[in-house]
Amino acid sequence: MISTHRNIGLGGYVIRNVLVHEMIHYYIAYNKIEDNEDHGVEFMKLAEALNRKYGLSITKKIDASSFKRNEKASKIFWFFTKLFGC
Repeated sequence: MISTHRNIGLGGYVIRNVLVHEMIHYYIAYNKIEDNEDHGVEFMKLAEALNRKYGLSITKKIDASSFKRNEKASKIFWFFTKLFGC
């Protein structure tokens, strides 16, 4: 089971999709697969195959409009962006 702190407000389903999204990027780079852009044809082929097989919802971008936000989570996010220079 994947979960986050209650102040961040992301459910396991969202986190799983984000992790798999990033793992596709890693897979493409590790295997030196040529693609026409960051979320190009090869990326989408892999994403769509995983979506069908595992019932995921991997897309090019994530709609963050439904994420639960609060002041404490915003401060934590600000801290990490400053710490890691994001």
